[in-house]
Amino acid sequence: MKKKSIKVAKWFVKLLMSLTIVFAIGALGLSIYNSISYNVEVAKYIYMLIGIFLIPLEFVLTGNFGKLQEQDGNLVGLIVSMVLIVFAIVVLVNVSKMFNGKYSTVKRTVASTIANCLLFIFFAFFAFGAVVFTIYSSQITNIINSIGPEFVKMFTISYGVNLIFIKEIIAGYFGAISSLFILIMFIVGNVHKSSKVKMINSIYFYSSQYEEQVAETKVKEEQKQEQENLEPAYSESPQAKELINKIMQLEELKKAGKLSDVQYTKLRQKAIKRYKG
Repeated sequence: MKKKSIKVAKWFVKLLMSLTIVFAIGALGLSIYNSISYNVEVAKYIYMLIGIFLIPLEFVLTGNFGKLQEQDGNLVGLIVSMVLIVFAIVVLVNVSKMFNGKYSTVKRTVASTIANCLLFIFFAFFAFGAVVFTIYSSQITNIINSIGPEFVKMFTISYGVNLIFIKEIIAGYFGAISSLFILIMFIVGNVHKSSKVKMINSIYFYSSQYEEQVAETKVKEEQKQEQENLEPAYSESPQAKELINKIMQLEELKKAGKLSDVQYTKLRQKAIKRYKG
């Protein structure tokens, strides 16, 4: 069930971030155009594309709405568009790493932290936007009617529906709910995965470092057992004494770095075979 929930969360994050990138790229293009040759009609379409981010931000900065369609406000639209694109791409990249076994635990943890932090920022922005649009709906609708593109005004007059307001209120609630769901699923998924690794005693869940430690311990135990088997014969058999001396010499060479683990093991096994043969 958790795996299906995480798959759904991944699908939602791809949808949400892809839509954000598409609308932000459109707004960025219009903002760049307005930076070169300002056109108030073009600025109106920037509101239409990323109004869910611009209008709440404008409210916080100025306490009013509609100021960003002025030439001085074009820079804000440009910056917000660029930030949205970068944030969305970073989220997508890190989400792809979060549960990917190709990456180390440290890299997956870092990716998870970055993705979750950015998703929380998106959630906060969408939630704030939804609240602002809900509380100040009549005020925002009136301003949008005056600053919106001509076809939006005509649609509002003909059908009594403000396209920009409807689009932004849906975007606010959809974005907030989706971001919160994604955030919860990713956090639960990471916690569940880490606890599973700790609880299951299968060798497939251990790190390569742990496996090396286990193998080294096993070799030492075998060496100790062989040493104990040879000790009773040490005083009785010259061959046993010679074998023990040979093994001790090999160990000294290994400690001195003159023999690798593989070379040491092969020479040691060869010496034991000669003794037994």
